[in-house]
Amino acid sequence: DIFTVQDEIATAIVNKLKIELAPREQQLAQRDAAPTENVEAYEFYLQARAIWKRRGEDNLRRAVELYQSALARDPGFARAHAALASAYVVLPGYSGEEGDEEKYLPMAEQSARQALALDPKIGEAHAVLAQINSERGNLLDAESGFFFAISLEPNEPTPHHWYSILLQKVGRLDAALEQARRAYELDPSAPVLASNLANTYLMRGDDEQALRFSQLAGELGISSGASEGIDATVAMRRGQWDESKRLLSAQEHLPPELKLKVGDFVDAIANPARRPAVVAGLRAVDPEVAEQVDLLMPYIQLGQNDIAFQIIEGSLERDRMAWLHDWNVMNAWSPEAAAFRKDPRFSKLAERIGLVDYWKQYGYPDRCHAGTGDVALVCSS
Repeated sequence: DIFTVQDEIATAIVNKLKIELAPREQQLAQRDAAPTENVEAYEFYLQARAIWKRRGEDNLRRAVELYQSALARDPGFARAHAALASAYVVLPGYSGEEGDEEKYLPMAEQSARQALALDPKIGEAHAVLAQINSERGNLLDAESGFFFAISLEPNEPTPHHWYSILLQKVGRLDAALEQARRAYELDPSAPVLASNLANTYLMRGDDEQALRFSQLAGELGISSGASEGIDATVAMRRGQWDESKRLLSAQEHLPPELKLKVGDFVDAIANPARRPAVVAGLRAVDPEVAEQVDLLMPYIQLGQNDIAFQIIEGSLERDRMAWLHDWNVMNAWSPEAAAFRKDPRFSKLAERIGLVDYWKQYGYPDRCHAGTGDVALVCSS
């Protein structure tokens, strides 16, 4: 029986690959929790796990290949099925592939259910199903799914991580920070968990901590561009206009045509008198360069809430699920969007996309409460 020497084998593999394991992964390396009897499969699994934590499309695709190699050697390796599901479920956030959600979310669900058929107590697999619900806008099912996943394996970081993202989506930033911190505490070597913690702090306006964990994520090996907007946002909040221009212009995802507008945009943030001309320029951007829905946050930063709501309403008329894939509802909870979320039109929007149903059952956003009459939500800041 190979697991007569499981401890020695696991230690040798980890040392060979120079991988730092999270507490849950350390537990799996023990004889009483041996996840597979195939040492080669386990080696592929650990390699994939380390790569997956760095995110980025290339890293995720390589992780998928390694998980598949592990499963080719041991099709009954339940943890590898769950990990493959986790790789599939996050790929649409990094892939430029057309129709990636329609392709990868069913693959994630299939792999998660294969894992649960082998071991119904794998919290990560349940978390994948919860994350799929979150991505599809089924927020109530997502909430209960994450709660169940965490109850099964409270020391597994991934359910805490993804639950924190759901909580950010619905504006419960205090609870989101608690979950993001817990995920990071469970695996401080994971770049993506440090990056998520940085973004959570940024949403809350804690700029020092946002910068700290953004830098840490970079040092740990987060994929290029994963946290690139944090430095620029903090610089603008601090009125460091030249630095803001430099950082925004350096962002890899920004089309060259929009990089030419960065200087004027930052100047308009600094000086409201410049805003009409900049807004006119943004309204005239070629749709081949960027759709108007892609410019929602700049409009909100410029105080153009009328335009922002007009764009949102138009996107929802075309596709009622646009709030999930065309624009990021998390932006509504940033300090820059305070006036936007206090606008009565935001309450109507929240009702339309199902946020109010979630809040009634699980709690309202921080510094917001239920309204009266036709106003479903009132935010004080």
